[in-house]
Amino acid sequence: MVDSGGGRFVYCSTLATYMYSLDGYKLEKLIAAHERTITGLCFNPSNSNQFVTCALDLRLLKWDVREEKEIAFAKVPHPPAMIDWCAHEDGLTAVIVNKTVMLWDTVKNNVGLQPLEPIAGLPQNVVTRIRWNHKKGGPARLAVGCADGTVLVWSKSAKLVTIKPPSDRDEKRPNGVTDLQWDPLSNSYLLATYSDGYMSLLDGEGSSGGGVLSDFPKQSVDIAMAAWVNSMPGAFITVNERAPVLSLWNVSQK
Repeated sequence: MVDSGGGRFVYCSTLATYMYSLDGYKLEKLIAAHERTITGLCFNPSNSNQFVTCALDLRLLKWDVREEKEIAFAKVPHPPAMIDWCAHEDGLTAVIVNKTVMLWDTVKNNVGLQPLEPIAGLPQNVVTRIRWNHKKGGPARLAVGCADGTVLVWSKSAKLVTIKPPSDRDEKRPNGVTDLQWDPLSNSYLLATYSDGYMSLLDGEGSSGGGVLSDFPKQSVDIAMAAWVNSMPGAFITVNERAPVLSLWNVSQK
């Protein structure tokens, strides 16, 4: 796991978090606080002095980088699988716990974790990925990817959007969501990658029919993750787990 913020990047080994300066790539800090494998890491998009981690020791930790100390803590009943920080509400994070989604307000830490009811109430959905939109100027939206290929988009101010994968895909191969990435220039569009080699550009508002704006050519290997290229509007990079190859795409040139 790797994330960046405030002129630094952080990556995790099994039990430790390493923080490097982007200027010279020098190791600035090493934090070892979890007792079991770290499963999630994310910087605060509104304050690069803070980041959160989660691990198989059932703990969620919020860190202050400058003071090198833990400033919030929560315990979960099952091993957490991923954590992501909301850019629209200070302190709000989402965590995958026991294949569903819970919300942790790191500012109102005494409240504890709360299940995201619209998602928790859908027992058929096994959650694999979560991602908040980060573009300011619109509502906070949380995209939730599931093992059956469904993508759910939740917002406090709107009805839950459900986006099913196209029906013409090969049903014999697993098509679980492997990654979700919001377009950095939009609060509506996001990219979804699937374990069967497909990629789709989705409408998170659900205003374009089934929510699938376009499909990209199927790849022969599973797509592990994707990332938008901020300096090239519409461009994104994908990587698979079988070969050390980065592929460059553009939404206008499939």
